[in-house]
Amino acid sequence: MSEKLQGGLLAGSVDLSIPVILRSTTDNTEVTGKAFGDVTASYWRQGGIRVDTPAITLAAVNSAHADGGFKEVDAANMAGAYRFDLPDAAIATGADWVVITIKVAGCYNFFQMFNLTANIIDLGAGAIEWTYTLTDADTGAPIDGAEVWVTSDSAGLYVIASGTTNDAGIVNFYLDAGTVYVWRKLSGYNFTNPDEEVIA
Repeated sequence: MSEKLQGGLLAGSVDLSIPVILRSTTDNTEVTGKAFGDVTASYWRQGGIRVDTPAITLAAVNSAHADGGFKEVDAANMAGAYRFDLPDAAIATGADWVVITIKVAGCYNFFQMFNLTANIIDLGAGAIEWTYTLTDADTGAPIDGAEVWVTSDSAGLYVIASGTTNDAGIVNFYLDAGTVYVWRKLSGYNFTNPDEEVIA
């Protein structure tokens, strides 16, 4: 069913984190200083019921993904911003959408619906056309049909482009100059992600 809606999150993805903004119900200002113990997190998938997601702490905002992980980003410089790690089950294949909610006392509920898609295509909006070629490390043969996405950070939080390799193992992106991180996924392959690349 996930092929029906384009955009949003790639159904079947794993280890995804999302940004959460918390605002006060009193004056709508950004709320700082919240921790995992303050959070009631849930997801609701098309055709299902609400599923509780116990929040857990993360050592740092750039720690490895952990289902239910919750961490404030930077109270001084990004007031109200938090990281939340989605459980893989929330974005599994088999549904068109998922709703994520974060409930914290004294804050407006964070409520976000994400479309779940089989193939997100967004080749980027940068000034440089950049070709990425994916080949089998053992045979050198091009890999067709692999999901490839590009992030601006090594943790994989900020996707700036995504696409699928063609029969020559090629996908073209439009990126700006600088360092990017390329992630690859295809059943039957075990890629070492991310692949750090410099766009010039």
